[in-house]
Amino acid sequence: MIISYEIRGRFGNNLFQYYAMKIIQRLFHDLDIEYTYVYNTKPNNCMIVGDSHFKELYKSLKNKTIPPEYKNKNIYLYGYFQFLYFLEENIDYVKELFSEKNNEKINNNIYMNVFVEKVNNCEKKYNNNDLVVHIRLDDFIQSGLDNNIIDPNIMRMVIDDIKRNNKDINNIVIIVDKLRRGFEVQYIDILTKFRNDIQIISSTMEEDFSQLYRAKNIVCSNSTFSWWAALLGNSVKNWFPNTNNYYTNQEFNRINSSTIVYQTKYIQFS
Repeated sequence: MIISYEIRGRFGNNLFQYYAMKIIQRLFHDLDIEYTYVYNTKPNNCMIVGDSHFKELYKSLKNKTIPPEYKNKNIYLYGYFQFLYFLEENIDYVKELFSEKNNEKINNNIYMNVFVEKVNNCEKKYNNNDLVVHIRLDDFIQSGLDNNIIDPNIMRMVIDDIKRNNKDINNIVIIVDKLRRGFEVQYIDILTKFRNDIQIISSTMEEDFSQLYRAKNIVCSNSTFSWWAALLGNSVKNWFPNTNNYYTNQEFNRINSSTIVYQTKYIQFS
């Protein structure tokens, strides 16, 4: 039988979809029922699994029970599945799949093994005791609407507070998407205006992910991209914003037991 998922959103979203599919596939395998992953295919005779149905199916399979409506049916996941609990409960398997040996396709442009190889081959551009800060701006450009860009003055206060309370942290490394618009340059200027210890890295998606993935001390934006890098990578100390449940389908507000949630507010640049 076939299991697949609808490609929705961008890379961070796709990782949630991929891992939701893989964990359901594995749970069925544990019950001696084999599903073959076929990329981005809605098979015939399928059960469509949305966010709420996923929770129900996952719980049943964990309890070694197959809901009767799924018997002899293909499975098509159609949602975002942005829940922390099923990833935490399968974290070793999650990290095992993030491997150069895994040649499965994540979205139209990315195979897992190719992406991981590029991430692993990027040079680390800072020291372990530096603070790596992710800034997400490009969603705003793509939509043309306010897309929850964290107020730069709040980000500056967060950085100052972390430095003040963590004497072992040295320099600041900011990972940001390509600066293509005036408001993006303005945003970075606000962060750097009163500091001389900030390094800016703005490169390819693989390199940006690599720098976040390798960070021991990481400040995430309200971004699935940086959240995944921290979850899969080397994070020891991490900070994640209180998203105030702005996105109703998101149920993750930390990375691991070391996470400190910081308060924030959003701003719209014109």
